[in-house]
Amino acid sequence: MLPYFVIKIFWTVEGLRGGGLHGGAWSTLNWAAINGMTVGMAGVAILLGLALGRRWGERIPAWLLLLPAWIGMGFLVSMIPLLPASLLPAREDWEATESAGLPSWELPLIGLSFTGFALGLAVAAPIYARQRWPAARSSPGPWARTSPVSPIQTAVLASSSRRVRSRTACSSVRAS
Repeated sequence: MLPYFVIKIFWTVEGLRGGGLHGGAWSTLNWAAINGMTVGMAGVAILLGLALGRRWGERIPAWLLLLPAWIGMGFLVSMIPLLPASLLPAREDWEATESAGLPSWELPLIGLSFTGFALGLAVAAPIYARQRWPAARSSPGPWARTSPVSPIQTAVLASSSRRVRSRTACSSVRAS
């Protein structure tokens, strides 16, 4: 996320100086404000990654870290297979983006930043949860068996043993 963060800082400064894209849909938007907002979002993402990976992150309420991490993983991990596919056709348009004021290396670098952040979240969030709640890993869940016999097998054996006992009791009463 750091390369994206740095690029967005430069784009915000460029927008404050009057630069940026001004054609098409960008003509009605404030270049500096939009990029300033994404600088803040990227900064929060960097802090999220650090909080998931450092000990001081355990002092933050878990929902405040895991909820955005879960949402971010949902959006970003699904983009990983699409990113190389989107960069290949875009390669032909790199000359056009350079004429619009964007260097040809920015799109792949931004894509690499998001891919790295997606993989980082996918690895860091489960590790964070495992370290924060170690008892959840060691205690058996409701599906774990305490004996080698399943509950269904126990129920079948118990009902069949009652039938056997009731038959033997009835036959002993008849015999006397």
